Amino acid sequence: MKLFASVVIGKGVRTLQGAYRRKDGTEGWFEARGTSMKVNGKKLGIQAVIRDMTEHKRIEQELQKLYAHERKLRQELEAEIKKRAEFLRALVHELKTPLTPMLASSDLLIAELQEEPLLSLARNINQGVSRLNGRIDELLDLARGEMGMLQLNFKSLDPLQLLHKVAYDLAPVASSRRQSLTLALHPLPTIQADEERLYQVVLNLLNNASKFTPEGGEITLRAEKKDTSLIVQVQDSGRGIAKEEQQRLFDPYYRVERDRGHLSGLGLGLALCKTLVELHGGQIWVESCVDKGSTFSFSVPLKAARQQAKGSKMGK
Repeated sequence: MKLFASVVIGKGVRTLQGAYRRKDGTEGWFEARGTSMKVNGKKLGIQAVIRDMTEHKRIEQELQKLYAHERKLRQELEAEIKKRAEFLRALVHELKTPLTPMLASSDLLIAELQEEPLLSLARNINQGVSRLNGRIDELLDLARGEMGMLQLNFKSLDPLQLLHKVAYDLAPVASSRRQSLTLALHPLPTIQADEERLYQVVLNLLNNASKFTPEGGEITLRAEKKDTSLIVQVQDSGRGIAKEEQQRLFDPYYRVERDRGHLSGLGLGLALCKTLVELHGGQIWVESCVDKGSTFSFSVPLKAARQQAKGSKMGK
């Protein structure tokens, strides 16, 4: 055995750690700990314990390699997130900048024009630009959520007031399609949530319900307190969703097979709803049967869960 290293530690205890080479040429590691044995002040010898540390050393070296590899991957990931964040900021600037004057100009044209067909053309331009602006906002919000850069502004709010406001804003859409919009709302406590984002979730679900419900159909908005959560449900009398497709509804860009090709949008609405609800610390789900309508439900805690910490510091 050939000793390569030795270390002395402690008082009265000597520890030797080192490598040795076996007869077959392989290398091993050992640790020897010894203390002096004395009787009446006379040194009789040394009591020692020798342990084979080969496996321990191998695991230690593997852990060091894994740690170095993990650190490298983390640094690469942080660099990639930084690059994506910079690209996102540039994308916002490039897409939003030309839309702002287009929206303002089309608004001015609508206010100034009184004769057809120019008024209708101005309104078409305004609606098209507004829809494009909304699609960009959805895409950017989803990207921010995926990168942990989407932050919520929690404050106390009255959910009944918010739900009535969303229903009021959607009422003209439902009316134009001769759909009935029923509110089944119970007394609700004040909650801690981001009012704008919660409004966005409910409006998206109501819009979807109206979009997939035939003329003369029924839409119901429900809400109740359950344990420590607020439960909100949007039920429709539409054509329903097949079981095998329900699992993917909340995936970005996913569209139900029979809806592809004739509906506008990128298929981001439900994915964004899922992100926003989960940032509140809640869950979102769907119950549906083909030809029997659908019920989309989500829960949010009554008190802020602060789960936007999912990388939100990266966005500061």
